[in-house]
Order: sequence, then structure tokens, then C-alpha cells
Amino acid sequence: MFWCFEKAAARVGVKNPLPRIWGAGQLESWAIAQKKAVTIPTLGDVFVKEHRHVGLVAGRLMTSGTIQSVEGNTWAGTKFENRREGVYVLNNTKVVKCTFMRFV
Repeated sequence: MFWCFEKAAARVGVKNPLPRIWGAGQLESWAIAQKKAVTIPTLGDVFVKEHRHVGLVAGRLMTSGTIQSVEGNTWAGTKFENRREGVYVLNNTKVVKCTFMRFV
């Protein structure tokens, strides 16, 4: 996620608002301590899922309690024998399993 924010910040000529923190749990703790955590996700928010995986909110909050997200290091729900790790848009990220943070 840091890399994505770094590229976007450079493109618009601003400082990257995301800290260079390696672990998802550490990023989550930092965001809470810095008052960056939010309860209602919106497009562009970063999230930590289950204290161990980071993603980006790519759509609005659905009535099902899910969001559309962009996540790396995932298999996008493909069958195990056909899995291909990569970056995918997912449509079923459960909000209750995530801590959301906003950097704008």
C-alpha cells in the first residue's frame, strides 16, 4: 500500500501521507494512535483486515455489510487448483473484519 500511495503522491506533487510501516498490524495500531481510524468506509480508505492484511476501499458500503476492495497477495476466490496470486478487485470484503483509516 505504501508503494501505491508513494506513486500517487509523486504524481500530484505532495508528500506521501502513509507511513512506511511494514506489518499490517503495526499500521493498524499506528492509525488508531494517530486518530486516522474511521468507522464508516469510503472510496480511497485504506483498511487492515483481521489485523494481518491491507487493502484499499474501491466502492461504497453495501447493505450486505461488504465493500468492493482492491487487494494484493490474494487469489480472488479462484479454485485452489487454478489459483494465481496477484492484485484483484474483490466484491465481498466484510466490513466487520476491518479497521478503516483515512489519510486525506
